[in-house]
Amino acid sequence: MAAMTSDAQANCNIIVPDDEDDGEVQEITCIKCNGSQVNKKGLPCRKCGGSGVLSSKELAAVAETVRAEVRDYCLKSFQGMFKDFLEMKRIEQANTVHENFICDGCNMTPIKGIRYMCSVCSNYDICDQCEQKGVHSQHAMLKIRKPEFAPAKLICQYKNIEMNQQADTEVCFVKEDQPAPK
Repeated sequence: MAAMTSDAQANCNIIVPDDEDDGEVQEITCIKCNGSQVNKKGLPCRKCGGSGVLSSKELAAVAETVRAEVRDYCLKSFQGMFKDFLEMKRIEQANTVHENFICDGCNMTPIKGIRYMCSVCSNYDICDQCEQKGVHSQHAMLKIRKPEFAPAKLICQYKNIEMNQQADTEVCFVKEDQPAPK
């Protein structure tokens, strides 16, 4: 009979893990009461003993696996949605037409896509391709994505740039830095 007892103890040790295992026991929110510590009838939860948390290696491992899977899924989904959004926005921008405006760099009429308006010259607009090539890069340009967002008029006067408007032409002069008045 002593042999049976030792076999039973051996089986129990195999089935039930020891508390001295290397794995950490983590506390997770009770799945029955969701951490509220009471059940639907207002009595203490029997699953967690009214503590609101469960201490279990297995449940902690499952919860961590689920968290990792949800995190990966959300990351991949949001990255895909963001790429789709940017592509839709790029296509929409490429199809935008700025009526009654001619590109002063390549004479595209009307300007399609993004329109750039010079902040110094009173009537100077270029298209996106000319801006990327560096046409009229000596002045700051206002980026206009949609025609309805364009200002009626924009003239900025900078400290080191002087405009000389003659009959049909505009000539920009860049002044040398002058000492500040005393």
